[in-house]
Amino acid sequence: MTISNIPFAAKPAALALIASICMAAGGPAARAQNDQIVGRPRVIDADTLDFAGNRVDLSGIDGPEIGQTCGAGAAVWNCGLEARWALLNRVGQHWVTCVPQGPPEGLAEAGPRRAVCYLAGVGQLDVGAWLVAEGWALAEREAAGGAYLVEEAAAQKSGKGLWRGVFTAPWDWRRGQKSKD
Repeated sequence: MTISNIPFAAKPAALALIASICMAAGGPAARAQNDQIVGRPRVIDADTLDFAGNRVDLSGIDGPEIGQTCGAGAAVWNCGLEARWALLNRVGQHWVTCVPQGPPEGLAEAGPRRAVCYLAGVGQLDVGAWLVAEGWALAEREAAGGAYLVEEAAAQKSGKGLWRGVFTAPWDWRRGQKSKD
């Protein structure tokens, strides 16, 4: 069936249906569903996603900043960039569902939202837990109930990600950058 076979009176409804299917099936735009943020995000850094201008900070974790380096002596590497790449490779072109954990940070609705994000829907792969388990982020010490501390200990023990060398915790690294300014 083609659009030309549809009676004239039904064409606007048919075109609207086709447009909504196309918009739902592709594109990076975020859709709100029951206060959830759903879409194919752009990866900003190891703990920040962007859904068409709607920023989300992954709740319970802290990843290295893009300019942060790790290692010692001649073995220095840009661990912030590598952590971003790890998240980018894992998320890829997949749909992500984020469940906000409170109001946006900053002024009004302008700040990023703290959220727990899942690959393939709520209850599936917790993106924050995966990052910590792979060693590309640390569990936030203030996080409720010590979320992700077990994953962090396992990553440290196995020498994954940041744990394969010397690094400064992201919160300490940022504090050091502020003192330089």
